[in-house]
Amino acid sequence: MHRSSLAPTSRKRRLVSTVGVVATVVAIIWLVRTVEATALADVWSTAMAAPATALLVVAAYGSAFVLRAIAWTRIVPSLGFGHSLAALHVSLGANHVLPARLGEVLRVASVAHRAGVPMPVATASTVVLRAADVATIVALAVLLAPAVAADVVGRWAAVLLAAAVAAAVTASWWLARMRQREQIDVRSRDAFAFVLVVASWLLEATVIHQAAAWAGVPLTATEAIVVTAVTIAAQAVAVAPGGFGTYEAAATAALVAIGATDAATALVVAIAAHAFKTAYSLVTGAIASFVPAPSMLGWMAHVRAHAPTPAPMTAPSTAGSSG
Repeated sequence: MHRSSLAPTSRKRRLVSTVGVVATVVAIIWLVRTVEATALADVWSTAMAAPATALLVVAAYGSAFVLRAIAWTRIVPSLGFGHSLAALHVSLGANHVLPARLGEVLRVASVAHRAGVPMPVATASTVVLRAADVATIVALAVLLAPAVAADVVGRWAAVLLAAAVAAAVTASWWLARMRQREQIDVRSRDAFAFVLVVASWLLEATVIHQAAAWAGVPLTATEAIVVTAVTIAAQAVAVAPGGFGTYEAAATAALVAIGATDAATALVVAIAAHAFKTAYSLVTGAIASFVPAPSMLGWMAHVRAHAPTPAPMTAPSTAGSSG
């Protein structure tokens, strides 16, 4: 019984992982064959020559997650800022390791296990805020550069926006129902939380802005926001861990579409920005897995300990068969 019920799930997980690995390998091959190593080396040298600037970019990028953490605590007042920030970074790090955005599962698990937030509240609030993220990036892309959004994202923009709105409405209704029926202290709607989400994406645009500067490509703040929004929107359909390959392709297309530079240089900018984000996510994700206490290892051990196991196979009884 247990074996038959678990088999489809296991096969599905293996399939997702396999597709993610294949997508990553294909993306790496494409990048290695396309980009010039010397150009990337020049960007690295320029960045290392001004470490203070690099630290400022780290601070700006990290501040984006601080704002998102505050927004989450406004939706769920019982959720402490430390656990909120940790869960966001655990999810970010996991999304750069696991395929198909499976890190979002760890975001929910982190606050449920470590902060004691009820699982339904953790899930619904996560959906609300992720929907706000998607709605924000699509809106920024379409409002600031509709032609670029159409070229890079295409009809997906409308689909993403509609899906985000539907998810936000459904999750908000779910939160409101839990507040009324179960007397849980949650807020299904908070205008300031949405303002914080928008501001977080404006801060995140500093990464592509500085990566372009290191590559000798001047971008205005508006152009950096457009490239960031279009790139993240395009990643909604990414399968590879961290959107590897999809991020580079979308950012390159966006930079070329706004007339910032040629395709080869745009790809260098995209790789540099994504490498920066990946390094940040892995370091902070590892730290956030342990701080604050309790660590994520306790939850993972609990899951393994309570995982259903297949029933032992026993030989059919032969009692009475010899008569």
